[in-house]
Amino acid sequence: MAGILYIDMVPNNPSQILKLAGIRRYAGLSGMEVATVTRDELRQRDVRSFIADYRPGGVIVEGSGRTVDYMPDVLGAIPASYIEYPAEAMAGRAPDVVIDDAAVANAAFRELSRWKPAAFAAVGFIVPHPWSRMRVDAFLRCCRKEGAECEVFPANWPESEESRFERLSDWIADLPGHTAIFTASDATAETVERAAIAAHRHIPKDISICSTDNISKICENAPIPLTSIQLDFERIGFVAARALVEILASRSRRFQSFSAEYNRTGRRRALSNAIGKSAIPIGPLLVTRRKSTSGRGRHEPWILRAVEIIRAEACNGITITGVIDRLEKDMGRTVPRRTFDLRFREAMGHTANEELLSVRLESACALLAQTDTPVTIVHDFCGFGCYSALDAAFRSRFGMSMGTWRGRNFR
Repeated sequence: MAGILYIDMVPNNPSQILKLAGIRRYAGLSGMEVATVTRDELRQRDVRSFIADYRPGGVIVEGSGRTVDYMPDVLGAIPASYIEYPAEAMAGRAPDVVIDDAAVANAAFRELSRWKPAAFAAVGFIVPHPWSRMRVDAFLRCCRKEGAECEVFPANWPESEESRFERLSDWIADLPGHTAIFTASDATAETVERAAIAAHRHIPKDISICSTDNISKICENAPIPLTSIQLDFERIGFVAARALVEILASRSRRFQSFSAEYNRTGRRRALSNAIGKSAIPIGPLLVTRRKSTSGRGRHEPWILRAVEIIRAEACNGITITGVIDRLEKDMGRTVPRRTFDLRFREAMGHTANEELLSVRLESACALLAQTDTPVTIVHDFCGFGCYSALDAAFRSRFGMSMGTWRGRNFR
């Protein structure tokens, strides 16, 4: 099968590195290679020239922080899936894997509510990117749904960093105490924290802060370590690759239905009905708690490392004991099994064993849908010890045998 081209990425962007890892994970299950075209490269050459050079089976288009839109008509006949594009722009024309802003807002509100603040507030990114606006708007809706008022820092773009910092400091100085602040990004949270210190507001007693992205370099090096929501960027890349492969296999009934409605009713109604239908929302991974939301704080980055190990090694037969052994080797200290189980469940909302099982079943589904691997040996390739173990887990999850599932989903 032809390869995947991931375009408009920024190589040193932590979130996009994780997205690329997810793309490669699914591509590996499908027997596909992955190549990348960076944003700097696209400034020098037209996207069509890269498609002509690589001749990929399909393209995944990165949308966060974009400066140019590479819509389906720009790409021509090449199949594509998108990451973090506005639903209105896609209008049902291609799969669009997006961050579930409502779920992010709910996670932030729950975290900030733990200490029963007197008020809530939200601050967007210095540049009014759509993703920043959507996160702040989602938090505002969440507050209102829960009967809480939320003050939003007013945007004033374009504006120098110095001017914005002064306005932000004055704004924070006037907030009631104790105010819980949600920020659209870790970089924003770091600025908010400095502005709060300049305004002589104590963190976390007077001002608590929860941000988004969980970039450890920013969160851990802030004067007061920042609580942040870890978005599941690796899962976003994985799902974007899966959606693209489904198109390549001509199994995307959603978009065939759109085309039929387009021909039958005309563009306006078809677009109206399709907006948002192409969006595939991905919720946050976990909340990493640090001192910006708690006098004590609890920072356990090893949970994220555990997820990385599980997703990388689940199909190689690793057990939870093996995951803990790897963690202990990485960290140089003992992690009791009971502590690991409790902390993992608290952070992820499900157990480590459930994460392990989900990754293995994802791999089994890819093999069943995209290859002619005999059902009786699929377990050898996705980490199950024997056929009966996979068969029991598969029937429990999907309510049918692997043979029946393959008959309905083979591509």
